Amino acid sequence: YNRIIAIEYDRKVRELANDLLGLIVAKAKTALGTYVTRIVPFWYLAINDPSQEVANLARANYDICFPKDKQLKVFGMCYEPFLNLAHEYMKTPKESFLEDLGTLPDTEKEDIYERVIGSVLRAISQLFEQTSGDEELKGKYVAGVIRILHLEETESPLAKLLSGKFKSGIRSAALELIVSLLGNVKETVIKNHEAKLSEFVLYSIGENNIRIQNVLWSQALVKFAKSCQSCWMHINVRRAFLNKLYQCLRKAAFGASPALYQNFVVFLSLFPFIK
Repeated sequence: YNRIIAIEYDRKVRELANDLLGLIVAKAKTALGTYVTRIVPFWYLAINDPSQEVANLARANYDICFPKDKQLKVFGMCYEPFLNLAHEYMKTPKESFLEDLGTLPDTEKEDIYERVIGSVLRAISQLFEQTSGDEELKGKYVAGVIRILHLEETESPLAKLLSGKFKSGIRSAALELIVSLLGNVKETVIKNHEAKLSEFVLYSIGENNIRIQNVLWSQALVKFAKSCQSCWMHINVRRAFLNKLYQCLRKAAFGASPALYQNFVVFLSLFPFIK
């Protein structure tokens, strides 16, 4: 199961792997007991698969295997193995990752890399919700996330994933992670990376990509402008940002018009140059 979730290109095969896991859960749930800390970290990735069919199957099986009142306990057992797995993926150079995929076509290798790294980033974001109701566990998870992302240092692997070298699946997941960090990590930690984050988040407004625009307008722009009010100091507002904003509005957020319409007025209220 872990290997399929990690490196399988074919969506149907990943669906079948989750179907099989569902059968095991239904018929012999207790048999998973000794493998929980090995399987669950990859299960978290499957729950955040970009394929909605795979993600829904993984989520349904997880909820059957671990009822809501048990999930906090399971998370307490598995968050460290998950963070170690996430760290391994994030510190592995892209070239090494692709090389390990052997003789697959280059396009398939690129798609697998985008899926896996995007799933890692979304899983890190989504798992903040698992700590609800347990402040001690939340503190441990937050500390672990800070550690693997090197957020208390001047350079973070997150900054590399924000660059234009990466596909939209990774960059939109990085935006989701930034939103989660703003809501869960101390402001002083975010300050270390405010300049790079400001450029990435605010300049993304010109990206001709519906995935990025949906995350940007539904979550990231408003949250970032509220949390980092000095973000405008790190970009060229008049020569770069306003031009990108104009293109975005002219193209109705490049297909993400519902998210734009719902949040544009709120965003304008946070834009200091029109007051």
